Amino acid sequence: MTATLAALLLPLCLGGPGGQCGLVDLQGRWAVPPRYAKVEPHGLGFSIELDGGLAGLLDAAGQPLGTPALLDIGPLSEGLASASRAGERGLQGYVDAAGQWVIEPQFSMARAFSDGLAVVMLASSGGNNVYMRYIRRDGRFAFPQTFRDAEPFQNGLAVAALSDAGGQGVLDVQGRWVVPPRPGQRAQIRELTPAERQDRTEPLIVLMDDDRQRLLDRRGRLLYEVKGPDASIQPAGAGRAFIYRDEDHTALLDTRTGKLVQAWQAQWFSNDRFSEGRAPARQTQGPGTGYIDIHGRWALPPRWRYVHPFDDGLAVVMAVSPTAAAAAGSSPNPPTERVLQGVIDHSGRWVLPPTWERIRTRLDGAVNGELQLPRGVFEAFHADAPPAAEPPSNAAEALRAAATGWAQWPLQRTYFHQAAPGGAPRVVASVRSHPCGFQVLMDAAGQPQPPANVVGKCLLTARLDSAAQAALPASAAQALAAARQAEALQRAQWLRTVDRRDGPLGSVGDMAVQRLHPALAERQRASLEIIEHAEWLTGPADVVLDGALGIHFHVPAGVQVLRPQDARPVREALRELRSRPLPEPAALKQLDEALAARQITADEHAKQRQSVLKLFPPEAAGSAALSAEDQDFARKLAEMDMGLLRPVEGGWVASLSIQRTGAVSLRPDALDDPAELLETLKVYSNARQGDGLGVVDPVKYSSYRWVLPPRLDPTAAQFEFAFGHASLGGEAQVVYNALAFGRSHAVVIQASLAGPFRDELTQAYLPDLRQLVQQVQFMPGQGHADIHDSDARASLRLSELVTGPRPASLQRLGQAVQRIEQRQQQRAQGLMWQLGLVALVLVLAVMGVARKRG
Repeated sequence: MTATLAALLLPLCLGGPGGQCGLVDLQGRWAVPPRYAKVEPHGLGFSIELDGGLAGLLDAAGQPLGTPALLDIGPLSEGLASASRAGERGLQGYVDAAGQWVIEPQFSMARAFSDGLAVVMLASSGGNNVYMRYIRRDGRFAFPQTFRDAEPFQNGLAVAALSDAGGQGVLDVQGRWVVPPRPGQRAQIRELTPAERQDRTEPLIVLMDDDRQRLLDRRGRLLYEVKGPDASIQPAGAGRAFIYRDEDHTALLDTRTGKLVQAWQAQWFSNDRFSEGRAPARQTQGPGTGYIDIHGRWALPPRWRYVHPFDDGLAVVMAVSPTAAAAAGSSPNPPTERVLQGVIDHSGRWVLPPTWERIRTRLDGAVNGELQLPRGVFEAFHADAPPAAEPPSNAAEALRAAATGWAQWPLQRTYFHQAAPGGAPRVVASVRSHPCGFQVLMDAAGQPQPPANVVGKCLLTARLDSAAQAALPASAAQALAAARQAEALQRAQWLRTVDRRDGPLGSVGDMAVQRLHPALAERQRASLEIIEHAEWLTGPADVVLDGALGIHFHVPAGVQVLRPQDARPVREALRELRSRPLPEPAALKQLDEALAARQITADEHAKQRQSVLKLFPPEAAGSAALSAEDQDFARKLAEMDMGLLRPVEGGWVASLSIQRTGAVSLRPDALDDPAELLETLKVYSNARQGDGLGVVDPVKYSSYRWVLPPRLDPTAAQFEFAFGHASLGGEAQVVYNALAFGRSHAVVIQASLAGPFRDELTQAYLPDLRQLVQQVQFMPGQGHADIHDSDARASLRLSELVTGPRPASLQRLGQAVQRIEQRQQQRAQGLMWQLGLVALVLVLAVMGVARKRG
């Protein structure tokens, strides 16, 4: 057995939802934690799949070979594997062992390489017809012919059918017909095992037509022929083939000479293949199965119920349970016979007694969602293993279950590893069921490798209500909060994976834009490309945000920054791109054509046209007119010196800007009561987004809530808050803001999380976002603590940082505004919005959140 490092890491999955597969070493400890939905052997390394569908590769040590960005990775064969690129579902190409593209995705289907050739499927230009061709490793077509059907090569031969002729034939690697196709003719070449491919075992051809089957060698020479309605030929490897006249008459043929080595007989029947000189066979007059040798004699007599082929000196067999057999022999009313599985060696001796419900090996392949096992690994399922426990119904049950000793956890399955061919397998790991419903890995010594925060996971499965949560002890409440954070992060990672899988225009809304206004969709793509090709710096790194002001920022590991000075050319490129006039949406042209064809009435045309225009911003619908407020909005955006922050793996984007504030007072009395502040924020924001006429009170049809109430840290000179916002006809979102104050300037970090899973995204990413403001550093003499009495004071209070400036149309908004006006009159007047600090509505626009209009 080849002793590669990959053979020393075993794929293992724990039960439950996706994201529970990893790699364990031969001591049964996690070498790669269970964070994937699938892990399987792939050449000398492994292929992995994320929960959400994206796939990638790991090297032999379990280290990622780049960020997963593939779909549907096929088996690695001759150094290449078929795959699709994320965002381009439907087209396949080939990647190498490192996941690098060798042949770009361009085929409807791509099969594994063999003999330097691979079968691919293509579609005609109209897409109404598909055909197959063979390609070489450089992606060029190997033969001029196209085929209706084509199969992979097996050591120099392949079955194929021409597109314009009926019947199958057999090709060689030069594209010549060894057996020409004929109408009604079917051909078959038994798939070779990896060992047979390596040994260059000659393939055998079976031709079938009517009631006749013929066996041919690789040159098309006839070896044997059999006729009859039940007659068939089955190549079996090792220079042998089974010949069947009917189910009761089987012969064994020497395929090298074309002569029978075992004449027609009715003692045994086999339709399997020889492996290590033996083939599974069952006796025709009884229930037993055993193994025959290449001469057709019993090598191991039929004393088992069912047997599998040998692999590396061992074979999985099924037998009557020893305990059941003993009970049957001593009882006048024996129980129902029970058949279990075990493992034997070449002598028929038990290596693993038949006490297992099921045993899997690499020969079983990947079926029913189970993983492909590597060579030398046995996955044995325990008989009488109970189903997963019901989750706890209350906090007391959850805490009691979390404290249960591992000896009481039921065994589910055990993993064995065979170090050398013929050697006895030894236990490397096992899996037990925890009372809280999840599974736990046990190492080779039988010690548990539990997940982090077992208490929190148990409390999470109990689904406690708010009253039960409030009654938890402090330590348990902290554990539950951490478990929820981990669950939210898993959900956020799934959303990010799905987004990357489906591409930049994968959402339903974006696909609608693609169909209704393709020019706008193309501009969105171009905008994304401009942003992606910007001068992003990847942490950990220390960057200077403003040398003159002495402001530095430490970029954490795994985070990228686009400094304000590097973002200027990006903004210019985006501004130039968006200044180009767009045609009207394609949907409007379709409506005009429908009206001209009298498919819709003029009234329907007018209504549907108005509906289409509401889907897009005014300029995207062909109108370049901007209100005075929007012109001022655009001017402030153009003047704003702003950079961006984002994690390398995606998930959120935050703006980073430096604003001149003057010396800001950080006294607690500079901040209004949170409830009052939230109401002010709601009214001010609606005044900016509405038309100010008060025909429909927007306050009544929107909601605001604190996700993180305003928090002031005077010592660190930092201020942060986050609120959730939803309105009628608008996209719900959570907005986070953080400011680090210096002597005369503030660094502002702002982010928005939108969509139906915004709460999960917030729970997952808010801790990371809150760490960013702590990375801001002011050089000596420029910090907030360095303010002098002679420094110019800020003309605003902290509350205005939350609500933004008072809108000019405020007085027209109704009674809710009047209440705020009365409170404002009790405070000092004359505060001006003299900062370059952009109002909250500007923040949302910068983050790509369009202001919704009625």
